Amino acid sequence: VTLSYGAQAAAALMTLFGLVRIWRGNVATGYKGAALCLAALLVTPYSLDYDLMLLAPAIVLLVVEGTVQGFKDYERLSLAALWFVPAIARNVAQYTFIPLAVPAMAFCLAAIYLRCSARRLPAASGSQPIGMAL
Repeated sequence: VTLSYGAQAAAALMTLFGLVRIWRGNVATGYKGAALCLAALLVTPYSLDYDLMLLAPAIVLLVVEGTVQGFKDYERLSLAALWFVPAIARNVAQYTFIPLAVPAMAFCLAAIYLRCSARRLPAASGSQPIGMAL
């Protein structure tokens, strides 16, 4: 039980780290909202299949942003996974004991993180933030 609590805490911290990075970035609000919906489901250890209705706003926000800014290949795959997971997650988990929802949501959150990380520009060489010069 202690190991599972530790794994859940580590996963929640990684999710929150990614969410903070996304929200602090200069990205569209749709990506931020979708990341928030996904993170809300990922940090709780008691997410059930009827909680997956929170994926609907995330899917809508991602489709709108993808339509406006263009989709990357992995974003289409993650959206397809999010779309089908609520329909099949319970049956697959019942027979195989493999929860499909968590990996699908984590993959989609990682796709959002990659999209947002690609927008960050590296600092010019030799430059320092204001107040950091000695």
